[in-house]
Amino acid sequence: MAKLLAIAFLLFALCVLPRESGASVALLKTNVAFSPAMAAFPRFGHDIAQIARRRLERRSAAENSSNDTLDTALPVFQFGVASGDPTSTSVILWTRAAPRLVCISANEVYSAETRTCKCAPSFTRNNVSLCVGGTGPDSPVRNITVDSEWVLVQWEISEDRSFGLGVCLFSSTPTHAVDVQNLKPDRIYFYRFVAPYNRDIVSSIGRTRTLPEPNKKVTRPWRLAVYSCANLPQGYFNAYGNTARKDNVDIVVHLGDYIYEHRNAGYGSGTSLGRVPQPWDRDIVELEDYRLRYASYCHDFDLRLSHETFPWVATWDDHEVTDNSWKNGAANHNSTLQGPYSVRKMNAIKAYFEWIPIRQLDLSGKVGRSFSIGNLFDLIMIDTRHWGRDLTDIYSNTALVGNMSTWTNRTMEGFDQEWWIKDTLSDSKQRGSKWRGDNFDAWNGYVASRQRLINRIKDEKIENVVILSGDIHSNWVLDIRDTEGSYDPTTGDGSYGVEFVGSAVSSPSPFASKGQNGAELSAKIMVNQTALLQWSEAWYLGYFVLTVSTDAVFADYFALNISTRNNNEIKSASFEVMAGANRLTRGYTKSILGTQKLL
Repeated sequence: MAKLLAIAFLLFALCVLPRESGASVALLKTNVAFSPAMAAFPRFGHDIAQIARRRLERRSAAENSSNDTLDTALPVFQFGVASGDPTSTSVILWTRAAPRLVCISANEVYSAETRTCKCAPSFTRNNVSLCVGGTGPDSPVRNITVDSEWVLVQWEISEDRSFGLGVCLFSSTPTHAVDVQNLKPDRIYFYRFVAPYNRDIVSSIGRTRTLPEPNKKVTRPWRLAVYSCANLPQGYFNAYGNTARKDNVDIVVHLGDYIYEHRNAGYGSGTSLGRVPQPWDRDIVELEDYRLRYASYCHDFDLRLSHETFPWVATWDDHEVTDNSWKNGAANHNSTLQGPYSVRKMNAIKAYFEWIPIRQLDLSGKVGRSFSIGNLFDLIMIDTRHWGRDLTDIYSNTALVGNMSTWTNRTMEGFDQEWWIKDTLSDSKQRGSKWRGDNFDAWNGYVASRQRLINRIKDEKIENVVILSGDIHSNWVLDIRDTEGSYDPTTGDGSYGVEFVGSAVSSPSPFASKGQNGAELSAKIMVNQTALLQWSEAWYLGYFVLTVSTDAVFADYFALNISTRNNNEIKSASFEVMAGANRLTRGYTKSILGTQKLL
């Protein structure tokens, strides 16, 4: 076996698996936990073997002296492991390794003696702990921090659980994300992180997979679990855990709103459920705020289980920064009280790259990228919020944005990303990929931007386009039409693709205030009054699974109860799109919830 190359750099890490002819520094990829500009200068590198040796020598000296300064900086893998952005030969592996736990509850403090979080003295009365996860109205405001001290860790990856391969990883923050190269295509791998100088300290074991080679013929169906909009205080993340427990998908696609920025009770109170987001007393603005909010979310068992079981492909929506954001502002931002919006946005983006297993494209922090699953389908992930989106509805300007909605110079994705999306669709057709999947936000207010995409699909006769959407906390399934052409809702003639819109992991329905009957009536009205809309369900939360085969795409929607942590779910509806049809199959739809168009 070729010798493993292990080099760590002061501010980032570079790691590869060996090729048969040996590893090369030129093949190393950066640690993707938001690499700084210095990542371009490898001369600042340090040999991690020397770093580990110095730590061992320091520990040995401390143990043999009377000085009570023993180095106890062993890693704590509190938030499990994760993987993401797989290609045919690489995948991102992620963990957070720090010398101490993050105490999520404001009622707890860290104990260096036991290396655990303990109930604060003020929350223990008569030897009874009052630390039940969360904060009451009389709770003192305590500054909870996410430890920024780094520790040395080693990652290991294997095709089984024996873990024969691994190199050390060093990062300037406790979040470690390594781009592992030279893997075999279409393979399942197991991975973990360990302390290189104390192998009893080990993370949980994660499972990931690589994709088939881009031009490889794929004969088996691929299954994607599609999620969006998870609000910690409003309910349990059962949707994440259920697919992991069933273990029946290949990858997870997350369409955004992985976190929400509000204080506790600002958009749902988590006090009664013990699901209080931190910091609990304010909307998040500073970098430390965003880091702590991710820590609150990643503490959830079902979210960790999903990350450990499947590779994720994720993009963001607005709440990763703040509500109804666009490139230069947001509805939920007050520059007078919260400072410049650009600073808040960069804080949010840095935290996102620290906590999400995503491949960093460049130093700008953009997330538009595509994935080829053999010749079966191309998955195109885009940003519709933070870098290109023109002025959006921020509640105080609804009429203005409505008047601007048909302006031809407006864009939801940014003109550079628009061209990239259209060119990627064209390239997908030219290389012979069967299906093309895009993720989009709501098109309202960006009519010309939508039409430019439709024109490319129409002009180049690009078939089998499926759009995946979230954000609106309700389920919609519809054909995609050319607004400048004709469309027959009975047959689907005039459709150029299909859009599947998913509900939310735990964020409430926009019709929640109307109750279940009112929400169901709202869905019925929308289906009856919208020619394109074939099905809608506006009460239940959940997710959908997309099954992609050479002959057809199937979408199965699932509804869940989020008031308790449970495994219960029902299949609320199923849909089919035949290859080459570019419309929903009439007569196939099977739904037990929501309203289906009578065809």
